[in-house]
Amino acid sequence: MEKKLFINFIDYYKDDVDHMLDIIKDVGFDGVNFSWNKGVNYTLLVNKIRGRGLLIDYIHGPYLDINHFWYEISEVKDVFLNTLKECIDFTKSINVDKVVIHPFIGFEEHNPTETGILYFEKLLKYAKEKDILLCFENVEGDEYLSLIFERLFNKYDNARFCLDTGHELCYNRGVDQLAKYGRYLSCTHINDNIGVTGENITWTDDLHYIPYDGILDVDNLIQRLKVCEYKGDLSLELKINKTGSTPIYEKYIGYSKEEYFKKAYEVLVYIKNQLLK
Repeated sequence: MEKKLFINFIDYYKDDVDHMLDIIKDVGFDGVNFSWNKGVNYTLLVNKIRGRGLLIDYIHGPYLDINHFWYEISEVKDVFLNTLKECIDFTKSINVDKVVIHPFIGFEEHNPTETGILYFEKLLKYAKEKDILLCFENVEGDEYLSLIFERLFNKYDNARFCLDTGHELCYNRGVDQLAKYGRYLSCTHINDNIGVTGENITWTDDLHYIPYDGILDVDNLIQRLKVCEYKGDLSLELKINKTGSTPIYEKYIGYSKEEYFKKAYEVLVYIKNQLLK
């Protein structure tokens, strides 16, 4: 089955959704992905996407309170568990089968607990009932994903992995995530950056450039995807701008919408073609 090509639907030209979707379709993408947030009605957006014949590979779940899953005492974690269940319900309602979630958020804490495993197990059980794959993304705090992997991946067949190549370069300091979790890979966040830029890792290192605009070794990525025999679709997760200007962002802002999405699409086509060889 031929790989479908997707791009995330965030941080581009939010004031012109229809035109952006038209361009994404016209340059050749098969579909888009987007983030779900509580209290937002996505019916119109889903209709706009599918009305153009575009697909949806996954829904990205909220994550700003996910660290509370790991705390022994927190008034937030049960509320956030229900929020993620709502996200799963929404995903099921639009006939999509994957939700991407973060195992943790933050750079200062490094203390995975049994409480966290308990809450992620509750979430996996709920997702299993709905026939939804939970794709755990490599983010900051690798010890959290490592413990989830160790304790839950063999226990739940809907526990899967989402590779973020940009996070691998900066948050994970270049450590090969596919070597650790590649056999569970079910979706991708392909993007680029310039690695860790200061003494400490921060969220500003996660630039979400188009591949080849940073330090990502694209051919090495392709070889690693081949080694883990990845058969799924390919998704970019990019940003046209972020707090703090860079020469690359200035270049993106200078592009027309057509130029930006065409450049992104051509890189993903190259990766797909090399994988199919």
